Amino acid sequence: MNKKYRIITLIFILIISTSLFYFIETSKRNAPEVVLFRVLDNDKIPIVDADCKADISSNKLLIEDKSLKEIENIYEYIQGIHVEGKDSQKGFYELETELKDEKEFEIRIVCSSPDNKHIGYTILNNTNIPCEIKESGRILIC
Repeated sequence: MNKKYRIITLIFILIISTSLFYFIETSKRNAPEVVLFRVLDNDKIPIVDADCKADISSNKLLIEDKSLKEIENIYEYIQGIHVEGKDSQKGFYELETELKDEKEFEIRIVCSSPDNKHIGYTILNNTNIPCEIKESGRILIC
């Protein structure tokens, strides 16, 4: 009887350990392949022709001052998206991160308006992603 109890206890510990390991590994977010960043002024009006640059780093990759590409119309870029406000389709910029299945990463995005009156930035990493996730985690909208 004592031997059966030990075997059952061992199996139970193995199941709990495996489940815990699986939960920890799957809860980590992979790096996004594409980040869409929206640039707004103080009155929440989209800024077009902004100068946006990003620094991207991970264990395998380091890219500095990568330019973001302006998206003319977000509704043509992503189907089924809803954006509030005046000129809701404008002010979006695309960053292709070149990150593939990275668990630890950091993306720093800095944008300035054409007249340099408005400057915005955000930092994204594996523990801080203040963005909306689209297309199964492939695209982030910030």
